[in-house]
Amino acid sequence: MKKIIIVFICLFTITSCSTTYKKNETNKEIQNINNQLDYKYIFEYYDNKKGRTPIIQLSINNQQLSFYCDTGASKSWIYKSGVKKITTDFEEWEKNNIDVFFEDIVSTNPQNSYTYSEAKSMYRDMAKKGIAYTKIPITLYQDERKYDLVLSYSDTKHSYDGVLGLNFFEQLDFVSFDYIKKEIFF
Repeated sequence: MKKIIIVFICLFTITSCSTTYKKNETNKEIQNINNQLDYKYIFEYYDNKKGRTPIIQLSINNQQLSFYCDTGASKSWIYKSGVKKITTDFEEWEKNNIDVFFEDIVSTNPQNSYTYSEAKSMYRDMAKKGIAYTKIPITLYQDERKYDLVLSYSDTKHSYDGVLGLNFFEQLDFVSFDYIKKEIFF
């Protein structure tokens, strides 16, 4: 009879009050790092079917937007409520995106004769399903650090303005969620 040995490797440390992406840190080391970081975000919990998730406030274009922190999401998203906060004219912004979408589908599908009305309907249908065509490049500044982020657009309804996914968190050297004090350090 052959024996099978299975080895599990933990890629991040979970403590009673912190989750971090640095390996082999103890509670005391994590607390020392947290104390040395320039900035922390206080968060509130968002309760959903999967449990509780942190929601943080970020300033974009001098407007406060609430973002759901989802390290399991591959992309970061912004919803209609968030776009309306950072644009001066949402209807004009949406029209410009539909124009670009129409030009793209006409140039990539010359055999089909799409009308502008069909493109507008397709664009809005994709946005309602959360299938983003529009990508919104933004830059978040925190003290002397900057984070470039592409937010995908979705017209689905949520009580928050967007989702921070892996394309945001991968830019960070360190992130620590303190679930007891409700603080995120990075």
